[in-house]
Amino acid sequence: MKFLLILVLLIILYFRFVKGQKRVCQKKERKELITELVFDENCGTYINKNSAIRIKFGDKEYYFCSKKCAEEFLKKLQDSQ
Repeated sequence: MKFLLILVLLIILYFRFVKGQKRVCQKKERKELITELVFDENCGTYINKNSAIRIKFGDKEYYFCSKKCAEEFLKKLQDSQ
């Protein structure tokens, strides 16, 4: 009888702590997937900040989805000044 109680207790502890650790790791991985989105001023889309093309013009930073969008926007910006 004591053996059965100890076995049940060990099983409960195993699922409580070992399986619980895996859940904690999965939550950490999810947080890393969240990224900041930035707005492309030229084509109006939102893109991942880490993969965006960044150009600083004056005091402001602009983000673009492609080199083509960046060039078009800078041309419009320079023509307006």
